[in-house]
Amino acid sequence: GLHGYVPDAEIAHHLAVEDVAEAANQLVDRANLVGGKDNVTVIVVQVDLPPHETDEPSRRWPLFEAVRQSAQVLATLEDDELALVLQGAQLLALMPQDVLVQEGRPVEGLYLVAEGEAQVVRGTELVTMLRTGDFFGEDALLGERASFASVVGGGGAGSGDAASSIVLIDRAQFEDLQVNHPTVALKLALAIGRVLARKVHGAVRETAHPRHIF
Repeated sequence: GLHGYVPDAEIAHHLAVEDVAEAANQLVDRANLVGGKDNVTVIVVQVDLPPHETDEPSRRWPLFEAVRQSAQVLATLEDDELALVLQGAQLLALMPQDVLVQEGRPVEGLYLVAEGEAQVVRGTELVTMLRTGDFFGEDALLGERASFASVVGGGGAGSGDAASSIVLIDRAQFEDLQVNHPTVALKLALAIGRVLARKVHGAVRETAHPRHIF
């Protein structure tokens, strides 16, 4: 009764809670909400792995492999460094039409679409679609800025009412990395710098008056 009604990304989000009974209840409620027609039965089992097994970074955070395969801005990090960053990150379930970022409001940090999609909207105009592996807000890790557009869940053909999984690395976490893990923070900052440089170069090619950047 659960399979087929609730996507894997949303199941992973609900399983991130520490209370397994609460996770089961949330999954049953979600399946019923989206129109589950069968009797919904959910069993959640918590397994305590031996220490040598929990050392695997992919076991320490939901969607680790999805982030590793798609997040170009994090590609320079080793697996243990990426796991360290993700341990302090937030995993958000973005439902269709939910507002993730509001136009004109501060951007909290680096957002990555781990699974699913989202709309970028300015006013009433659709600017673009964000899909798995896309990211934005990387410059907000370096200093506060307002968003130039809103980011809203769903919107693509066939998306239905499925949730998208969004990873948020906020500015407070990045500042903590600078203090406690400066090497990882430096690698992340250099990666952000390269991304921003590519965006600047792309903007220069598209404008007839690039002189203002010099």
